[in-house]
Amino acid sequence: TDAGKSFQAIATPLGKSTTFIAMRRREDQLYLLADDPSLSAPAPSTQLTVLVSPDEGLSWSTYATVPSGGVELGVVEKDLLIIGGNGQIVRLR
Repeated sequence: TDAGKSFQAIATPLGKSTTFIAMRRREDQLYLLADDPSLSAPAPSTQLTVLVSPDEGLSWSTYATVPSGGVELGVVEKDLLIIGGNGQIVRLR
């Protein structure tokens, strides 16, 4: 509401360097494909995390982990979440 002059920190189960890759809504929950490069340093990350929020992004919990390379989220019908990238499609119910 203040044109981005101030933001509140988003609490996630990942660390303070969380990178938000993609976000989608499914009914009353938000899903976020995320990574925190600092958690896997010095080796490159081999997995990404899907977080879920039931309260409009105020709090997040881990929904699933998926192989790294995922770049997009999609909602199919009411109960299927798809994460795809690098020729892979991972289906989460």
